[in-house]
Amino acid sequence: VPRATNETLVVEVAAGPEVAGVATTDLVRTSADGTVVRDHYAQDTAGNVWWFGREGEWTAGVDGAEAGLAMPADPRRGDGFVTGRSTSGDEVATVERLDGGAVVPQGEFDDTVELEVRDAAGLPRREVYARGVGLVLVGETALVDLTRPE
Repeated sequence: VPRATNETLVVEVAAGPEVAGVATTDLVRTSADGTVVRDHYAQDTAGNVWWFGREGEWTAGVDGAEAGLAMPADPRRGDGFVTGRSTSGDEVATVERLDGGAVVPQGEFDDTVELEVRDAAGLPRREVYARGVGLVLVGETALVDLTRPE
């Protein structure tokens, strides 16, 4: 079971902008050093989650960038998919593990999906998602607080 280190992550879910004609939800991540990252996501009727961009870096529909699959509705071990296409290149994820667990300051989670994500430069990172919660670990950075709209 992956366990968190001292690096922390605070996540806020908020209404996002319309991107390429699609209403999005923002996932706002604040790391312990104060770095804020705002990503735009949308879920289709089949339950797949799509990534429509990162504020200040890329937006689907602008300069050839395209939305990518952030998480399939029914992930399978070994599946690979493009999570986003931007002018800097593709980011690609592979499902490494299903039905795992994670222990982070926010709590203990079962039924997780672990991805290996390679950025446009080919550098890998591990991401762990908990069903019904979302992102709980990025590398060694762990979820400590999650705020959702009421």
